[in-house]
Amino acid sequence: MTSGLGDLRLWRKADGRLDPEFLEAQQKQGVPGHVPWDVKPALIAGRGPDVSWQDEAACRGMDVLLFFGPDGEPRPERQIREAKAKAVCASCPVQAQCLEYALGNSIMYGIWGGLNEEERARERRRAPRPDAA
Repeated sequence: MTSGLGDLRLWRKADGRLDPEFLEAQQKQGVPGHVPWDVKPALIAGRGPDVSWQDEAACRGMDVLLFFGPDGEPRPERQIREAKAKAVCASCPVQAQCLEYALGNSIMYGIWGGLNEEERARERRRAPRPDAA
């Protein structure tokens, strides 16, 4: 699948999960860290949404695997990793912007704004729909 954002298949494994090895390789090339996979190609090309708030993020420069766990991660390890990631988010000055970004862009994977995938899905279901009056 190609688009104005490049070949999006490169950012995901066959099962649709984020490919941490590809993300790590992109970081080594100077691509910003905690940015969703579908935005990185646009940032490389100098277009895309404003994610400048991430410059102030507490997670900036941290290992992305803390926020995006590996495929097949056992539940106990995932709970520990997510608790550590959420602790970083709890002290983040841009936590609200991060969560708003994740909810507004239907980010499906990782910890964003202190919430994991399931918690964000619950928030989206609870939010009133703009077309509902």
